[in-house]
Amino acid sequence: MPDWPALRVPSSVTFADLLRHHRTAAGLTQEELAARAQLSTDAISTLERGTRRRPRKDTVALLADALALPDEERAAFAAAARRSSAASLAATPPGEAVSALDGHAPALGAVSDSTLPNGVVTFLFADIEDSTRLLHELGDRYADVLAEVQSLLGTIWVAHAGHELGTQGDHFFVVFAYPDDALAAAATAQQALAAYTWPDGVQVRVRIGLHTGAALLTTGRYVGLEVHRAARIAAAGHGGQVVVSAALAEQVAKFGYELPAGTRLRSMGKHRLQDVPHREELSQLVLPDLPGLPTTYPPLRTLDAWPGLRADLTAVALMSAMLLVVVGLLLPLVVPVFPWTIGLVAAGLAVLLLMAAALAQPIRKTLMSNWRDARKPVAAVTSALLCLAVVATTLFITKPPILIGPKPLGYDFNYIYHAPTHRGGAVTVGLWFPLQTLAPIVVSPLPSEGYYGLWQSCLAQLPNVALGFASYRPDQCTQVPSVVNGGESVDGKTTIFHIDPRAVWSDGA
Repeated sequence: MPDWPALRVPSSVTFADLLRHHRTAAGLTQEELAARAQLSTDAISTLERGTRRRPRKDTVALLADALALPDEERAAFAAAARRSSAASLAATPPGEAVSALDGHAPALGAVSDSTLPNGVVTFLFADIEDSTRLLHELGDRYADVLAEVQSLLGTIWVAHAGHELGTQGDHFFVVFAYPDDALAAAATAQQALAAYTWPDGVQVRVRIGLHTGAALLTTGRYVGLEVHRAARIAAAGHGGQVVVSAALAEQVAKFGYELPAGTRLRSMGKHRLQDVPHREELSQLVLPDLPGLPTTYPPLRTLDAWPGLRADLTAVALMSAMLLVVVGLLLPLVVPVFPWTIGLVAAGLAVLLLMAAALAQPIRKTLMSNWRDARKPVAAVTSALLCLAVVATTLFITKPPILIGPKPLGYDFNYIYHAPTHRGGAVTVGLWFPLQTLAPIVVSPLPSEGYYGLWQSCLAQLPNVALGFASYRPDQCTQVPSVVNGGESVDGKTTIFHIDPRAVWSDGA
C-alpha cells in the first residue's frame, strides 16, 4: 500500500485500509497492536476486515496512541474513521434492504460464516407481543402489518450493523459484533414502532432482549447456552420494553460503550429464568418518553413469584425497623412498663443491615433496587399498622387494661406488683343494692344470667359459656358465680368468686 502524504489520504481509502497500512508500517502483528491498544485481537481483525465500519472515538484514539501517529496522521486517521461511520449508515438504502429481505431473513445456510461476527457477540431476540390477539383483530390484514414490521425492523438491523439470522413469523433473531450497536438498534426499533401509524388504530409492540456472550459459530448458525439465555431474557419482557443482561451491562461499563441518546440502564434485580441454572441480573434500557411507549411495565415474566411483592416486603421491613427503633427507644421514657428491648433489638438489626449493605455490593444493589420498585404509600401504611400491632401487643402483655373500678378505661401505668399472699379460696363482693353487672354498660349481659363478670387479670376473663359454668377453665381462674352454684345471693347483693385451688393471688394490701 502506498505511503500517503499526511492529510492527503484519498477519500476512497477506508478506515480498514488505513489501519492495516499503519500497523504494517509499524511492523506490528494484530496481536501486538491489540496488546498495545488494550483491545482484543478479534476487534483489530474485525476493523481491518471492514466488518466493523463504525469505530468508536475512544477506540480510534487508543489505536492512534498505540501506533504513535503524529498529529497530522492522527487527524487523517480520525477523518477516515468518520467517513467509514457515515458510509456504513448509508451503505444499504432502506428500500434495497427491504427488497432484498422481502420481509424475510435469508436461510441460515445461506449466511457465510466469514460475514458474521465471531467470539463474544451480542444477541438480540424480539417478538411481537399479543400477536394472536392482533391476528384476531385484523384478520387477513395481519399479514400486511407483519410484513410492515419485518420491513421496518429489517432496515433498522442493517443500519446498525446487525446480522439477521432468523425471522419466523413475529420472531426476530439478530447478532451484533458490539453491544452499542445492539442497544442503538433496540432503542431505534422501539421508537420507530411507537411512532408508526398502524391500520385500524391497533398498537404493535415488540419486546426485545439483549445479551452479550460467546457462542460457537458453525454453518451460519450460533450454538450455545448464551443463545438460549438471550432468548429467555427476551421472553421475560413486555411490549415496548428492552431487557438487558448483566453481561451486556458489564461490557458497557468496562469498555465505555455509549448508550443511545437519552437512555439509561436501570437495574431490575436478579431473576430466575427457565432452563438457566443461576439467577440472572437483569436491567432495562429506559427510553425517552414518547407517545405510544409505556412509561411503566408490569413485573418481568420470570420464575420469581411476585417480584413486586418482594420489593414491597423489603420496604415494609426497612420502614418497620426504623419505626420500632424510634418507638422502642422513646416510649419507655413515657411508659415505664414498655420494655427497652424492642427498640434495642430493632436498632441492632438496623445497624447490621446497614453494615451488610455498606460492605457487600450485591446486598446494597438488591436493597436499592427493591426500595426503588416498592410502592411507598402501601409500604408506609403497612409498616405503621405493623408497628402499632407490636406496641399494642407489648402493652397488653406488660399490663392488661383495667375495665373495673372507678378508673377510666385504658392502661394502669402506675400498677405496682404485689407478691402472692393467697392460694385458692374465695372472694366475696357485697353491695347494699342489687348488682346488675360488673361489666361496662356497652357489653350485653348473658341471657341465662342476670349479669356476667368481666374480671381484671385472673378475675377478668370472659367466661366461655359454650363450655358451661361447672368447672374451672385454663383461661378462667374462678367459677362463674350463679344462683345455682351458690356464688350469687338471691337478692343479688352478694357475689362470691370461688378461686381455683391452684391459683395464687394477692389482696393488694
